[in-house]
Parts: sequence; structure tokens; C-alpha cells
Amino acid sequence: MRLSRRSRDDPSALLHYEAQGPVLHEFHRSSAFVKGVIGPLGSGKTFGAINEMLISIHNQVPDRHNVRRSRWCVSRNSFPDLNSATIPDFRSIVDGLPFGKFTMGSPPKWEAAYPRSDGTTVSAEVMFRSFDGLQDVKKIKGMQLTGAWVDELGEFNKQNFDHLVGRVTRFPPKVQVPTAKFAVLFTSNAVPRDHWLADMALSNRPHNWWVGLQPPGVLRVGNTWVENPDAENRANLAKDYYFNQIASKKESWVRQNLANEFVFHGDGQPIHPDFNEQLHTDDLVALHGIPLHLGMDWGRTPACVIMQHQPNGQWFVLEEICLNNSGADKLGTTVKRALNARYSGFTVMEATGDPAGTAMSQSQDETPFDLFELRSELQASPAHTNDPEVRYATLDDQLTTLIEGQPAIVVDRSCTTLIAGLAGEYNFKRIQVTGEERYHNEPNKGGTSHICEALHYCLMGAGESDILFNHGMESILEELGDVSIPDSIYE
Repeated sequence: MRLSRRSRDDPSALLHYEAQGPVLHEFHRSSAFVKGVIGPLGSGKTFGAINEMLISIHNQVPDRHNVRRSRWCVSRNSFPDLNSATIPDFRSIVDGLPFGKFTMGSPPKWEAAYPRSDGTTVSAEVMFRSFDGLQDVKKIKGMQLTGAWVDELGEFNKQNFDHLVGRVTRFPPKVQVPTAKFAVLFTSNAVPRDHWLADMALSNRPHNWWVGLQPPGVLRVGNTWVENPDAENRANLAKDYYFNQIASKKESWVRQNLANEFVFHGDGQPIHPDFNEQLHTDDLVALHGIPLHLGMDWGRTPACVIMQHQPNGQWFVLEEICLNNSGADKLGTTVKRALNARYSGFTVMEATGDPAGTAMSQSQDETPFDLFELRSELQASPAHTNDPEVRYATLDDQLTTLIEGQPAIVVDRSCTTLIAGLAGEYNFKRIQVTGEERYHNEPNKGGTSHICEALHYCLMGAGESDILFNHGMESILEELGDVSIPDSIYE
């Protein structure tokens, strides 16, 4: 990627930069007011942001005096991080240029002025400020900025970021340059799923934002992590850069910092570690003419998933229904309303629930299945087994399978409780012992477990556990080869 269209006598021609991957390339092409890159360690996002800032400075619209004026603020949550990481990265680029001067004042500042070959002059000021907490909002007030770059936005206070965004578009004044260009840049590693940036990036992205999610640095293959050959900026990384960072790291740390996943951080072991929100979620639409499949979990926090099996073999999780302090009768009523409101004309092929729901309670003769059927007017059946290993393996098989290059199961982004559970809230609780990490065999029955188990039952009711079993038997028979099995054990 070139800095700009320029002649060879332009001083900025000394700045050489190539976007190291398609996401970084799109980052530079985007015209969004707020744009950023979220990626794993070593993915080149920091140098991409620095060069984008310098490109923006170089290409600012000139005023009536033919001067291209810009004033930027580079920010991080703490001054030690700003001084030890962000400033050195910035200086590694600008200190080699024949123009500009960096001074470690209060605040640190880089100022530059140089002529362009088109007869205009570039005049730029880049200041470096830290914002540790809400008390630092006073540093922002009064700033008149052309642009801002927040390094490691995931560590930044949301209110401070909002205030900083509000100070951009203030310089140069509109009366001097009516068509001046402004921008807010950010870079970050992936953040926990309940972080405000995760919500902005994945669920509620504002209309004037562009967010690029870089490929993971590592991929899970079976029970191990391997380096991703399609990771960005690999050409500038040392051999085994990612592999050497995996050792002794917690699973959640690897998933967040190297695999670029938005994970739930808890003290437990995720039951479905192969779920990747960037890969396994999308905005889905139900296809007419294809029947629906339902899965239910009972208890006082009943849940239901509504799914559809696509013609190519993919499973779409279209909707989740999660209730609190309710019973199977209320779940049946809610499911009926949802089907009438959003799936009119669709048929339900089967509804499958937790087999424990076939038992009657001590206070009434109806089972959860009876109550659900009465209110939903749907016939429901128990899953053929409640063996957790079968349930987990059935979903895990879908999470690790690709169909025509696409994941075998995709969850609609509206299913926030299910997504949180699959991202790690549905887990095996850690046993508090010294030494090696050990976990309970029973899942942590939190607020997301019921919808996750409803998903298990739906897949099992649709026969996916049978397919998994048959594949396992085929593998065993292949290993047996030509071994002859007698018709009777008495022969």
C-alpha cells in the first residue's frame, strides 16, 4: 500500500508501508468515521493504525493558504503503557523521516511540516495522552482535534472514549476547510464477551463504525492449537511466534489473545471450546418451505431453541426462548406465540425435550411434556438419552464440521444467552485444589446451561447423535478390516 499519489521528490516517499493482510487492507480503504482493527498479538494492527494516521495527515484537504492542517491525539489507558509501547512503535516509523520532531514534553508531541510536490504544505501535530479513568475526562475537554487513535481500546474507559470522539471534527474549523477529513481509529486485542467493545463489534455496531476482525493467529485442531497459515502479518513474525506463546497459558487466554475470540472469562472449563463467535454466528433468515425443529429444557428456568436444517446440511439456530421462574406450560404458551408471530406458514417437524420431563411431579399428574403439548399444541418427544457425553459430542461434531466451507451450525446473533453459554459461561466448574487444574464432571448450572442443553436435545431429536454414532461404528469396522464376526457366540 502506498502513502499517496506523489512524485519522487516528495519527502513522504520515504515512508514505505504495505498492508499485511486483507483486513488491514480494508481498514485503510474504509471511509467510516470510527474504524478499527481487532486482532491477535503480532497481527500488525498497531503499525497499520500509525500509517493510516500518517496517510490521513498527508492527504488532509488544504485550506485557502494551501496548508494541510491536522491535529491528532494518540491515547492509551495508562502513561506507562503509552510510554513503553505506543510511543516507541510510533517513533520507530517517524524518527527515520527527514521531517518532524518528537519531544517528550507534557504531553509528549510530534510536530511536522513539509512541502508536497503539488505545491501544498503539510502541517501536523500529534500529541500523546493517557486516560486512566473517569477523573481524566478533564484532559479531553477543550481539545480541538482532526483525529484520534486509541491503542488497545479494550483497556479504555467507555466514557472517556465517547468524550474523545466528541472532540474530533473540531480542527481545522469548518469555516476554513469546509470539506476537511476527520477520523477516529482504534486497535485492540479481542476482549471478554461481556465487554462494551465486544457488544459494539459483534452485536450493536453503530452505523458510522467499521470494525475489522483479523484471522486468528492459532487454530484448534482436535485438542491442540496450531499456527494459522492465513494469519495476518506472518511475514514479519519470528518462526513459531504463536506456538511459543501457547505453552503454560490458560485456554481462555489463548482463545482471546492468540485465536482472536471474544470469550467468557471464568474459573471453569468451557464445555464447548470449539465454539467461535466470529465463525459460528450470523444474521439468519428462515427459509420458507423448510420445516422447523425445536429443542426444550425443563425446570423453573425452561428454554427452547428454534432451528432449521438447510438444504446444504447446515443447521441454523434461528431463535432462543429463555424464561425465569416459569414452568413447561408457560414455555408452551410462549413458543406458540413465537411461532404464530414469526413463523406463520412453517411446519414443525419435531419437538424434542429433556427426557427427565417424562416424570410427574408430586403436586400434579401432568408431566412437563404434557403441559408443553397442551399449551403449544405441538407433540413433543423425549430425547433418546440424557447421557451428557452423547449430548456434548453431538454438538461438538457440528461445531468442528465445515459444509461447503461454512460451519455446520450457525447461531443467529439475537441468541445472546446461547452465545454466552457456548462462549464459556456453560462450563465445568474448577475444583479448588492446589497443583494441576481439575474440574467437576457436572456442568455449572448457571443461567446459560438450559438453552445450551435445549440445543443438545434438538440436535439429538433430529438424528444428529445417531449419525455421530454410525460414523463411529464405521471407523471401528474400518479398523477391524476383514475380521470375521460369527453369527452366534456359540459357533
